[in-house]
Amino acid sequence: MKIFFIVLFFSTITLHADEPSMIFSQKIFELQKNSEHLLTKVDIAHTKSSKNIITQVLTDSQNKIPKEFAYSDFFKKSVNFWFHVYTQYDQSEVLIHDKGNPGLVYTTLNFDFLHKIYPDDFDRVKVQNHLAGVKLLQIKNDLEKIAAGKNITNKSLKKTLIDYFGKIPKKKTLLTLSEELRTQTGLRDHIQLAVNNLEGYQLIFNKLTKDFSLPSEIVALSILESRFNPDAVSIVDAKGIWQIMPYIGAILFPKDKNIQYEKSIPISTLGAFEILRQNYRFFKNWGLALTAYNSGIQRVRKQLKNVPKNQQSLEGLIKFNKSDSLGFAAFNFYTEFLALVHTVEYSNLIFSKHKFDHHSNLYFYFTNCSLKPKSFFKAFDKPELVEDLNQHLELELEYPRGIIIASHVPLTKKRYTLIPPDIYRFTRVSDFKKKIKLKPCRN
Repeated sequence: MKIFFIVLFFSTITLHADEPSMIFSQKIFELQKNSEHLLTKVDIAHTKSSKNIITQVLTDSQNKIPKEFAYSDFFKKSVNFWFHVYTQYDQSEVLIHDKGNPGLVYTTLNFDFLHKIYPDDFDRVKVQNHLAGVKLLQIKNDLEKIAAGKNITNKSLKKTLIDYFGKIPKKKTLLTLSEELRTQTGLRDHIQLAVNNLEGYQLIFNKLTKDFSLPSEIVALSILESRFNPDAVSIVDAKGIWQIMPYIGAILFPKDKNIQYEKSIPISTLGAFEILRQNYRFFKNWGLALTAYNSGIQRVRKQLKNVPKNQQSLEGLIKFNKSDSLGFAAFNFYTEFLALVHTVEYSNLIFSKHKFDHHSNLYFYFTNCSLKPKSFFKAFDKPELVEDLNQHLELELEYPRGIIIASHVPLTKKRYTLIPPDIYRFTRVSDFKKKIKLKPCRN
């Protein structure tokens, strides 16, 4: 099964009074002169699904979402917002919303027309971000005018405020809103591809979630973390579909030369599931457990000290948070996850599906002999299936005995030592060798 990816070019804009909205290359600096003209071509972006479909999904009309991932009204608007970002708007569309209240969306912008003017992806996205920034500044100015009691021509802005707050907010609130504007690029095209890629691994994920006593819906986290891209590397060097940090990877996985186990979808999953199971056992609810996966268990524990014991939940953490140490990303992480759970479970209503070969079985092994990946893969009827499971291996290298590999079919005992479920379910990957004695190489 070949995994496909879209390269991300977009960025978000958060307005701060002491920083410029964008920095441009000389090549497209001239576009600032044409901003007014280009903005006349910007359309309102519309949802891709009908209201009926969106309602069906977000209300879980088919009872696909387990109770442990049910959410209160406190999170409802945020889940709704991220669901729309992930399923209703693509990379050429931008939402301008309030940073503190993601559900407060001022406008949705469609920049499809830029494809004809700027065929180069990098230039086009810079122009798109600039125009979105100009539009954001216009909304900021209008909010400040309303706060000052002045009239504005943007009637839709007043309607948005009334729909969200029930009335036009007071001056102090309006001025705060004017400083909390943010843009968010749509991600539908990326998420659709990620969901389709995930589909090919769904059967083995079902097996592993059962082995680790985790809810099957937890796999949506891999889409949130990396868009299900095993080659993903973040700016802080987190790797793989689960975005495992280097210091965590050094604990979870063996220190085998020339191997990054984080790049193997099934092997990295063993590590990620150990963390998730540990977090859930500690916090006893998924809101905190998943936030800890993103922000670190110690940081979440520290913030919980400010929360009354009878409100020790993510909702309580957000309400009683007295610092910015967790930030926008952390406070939205769980609602983004919930939006993706609904997206994955109802993907047949939202996206068109591609047909992939499914990985139906999964086995883990130690190699008893040295291994040449290119020769190893060629020995299978469908080399691409076993290669997909072992993206931690470089084709041109030769590895010594004792490395960990995965397979979709049983392998010969002469050259491979099976790592049974009773071992990988309860033992850290880096400790497998303490539990299993490697057999001699027999050709």
